Amino acid sequence: MERGLRRFPAGIADLTWLDRLAEPLAGAASSLTRPRPLKDLLTGTWLGHPLHPVLTDVTIGAWTSAWLLDLVPGDRAEELADAFVGLGILSALPTAATGVSDWAETHGEDRRIGLAHGAGNVAALLAYVASLAARRRGRRGLGVALSWAGIGIATFTDYLGGHLVYAKGVGVDRNV
Repeated sequence: MERGLRRFPAGIADLTWLDRLAEPLAGAASSLTRPRPLKDLLTGTWLGHPLHPVLTDVTIGAWTSAWLLDLVPGDRAEELADAFVGLGILSALPTAATGVSDWAETHGEDRRIGLAHGAGNVAALLAYVASLAARRRGRRGLGVALSWAGIGIATFTDYLGGHLVYAKGVGVDRNV
């Protein structure tokens, strides 16, 4: 029996009904990324290292920076926080493309956990898009609250992504 935080991905892995959603989505993702040059670009073959983890650092770093700057008073901190929210949104798009490409190669439990990881990341992204919209409309308090919801969601989904790599070995080159 899994203990602590590992209960969450283990519980998701047991949700076999997710396969009814995951299988057609993975098939569509596979079809979209089938051309070899595109697949090589998205997986990081050209880099000699998986690309998705590299890109996640940009998104997580930007949103974490925004979260910290939202704690600092002053107009300059607000401007920078807003810019980091925007950078996180922009970087989330190629990050998601690389993640979907990698996820399409998974199966069973890994695919289910990956589906939850991706769905959570979409929810976090939507929270940040709504946050930026609120900030630009002068509703700073709402914008900050939405970004805090986004960082909370992203933290959980980041844990699922880490679980896929470090506990399940997804994306790890076992030939090295």
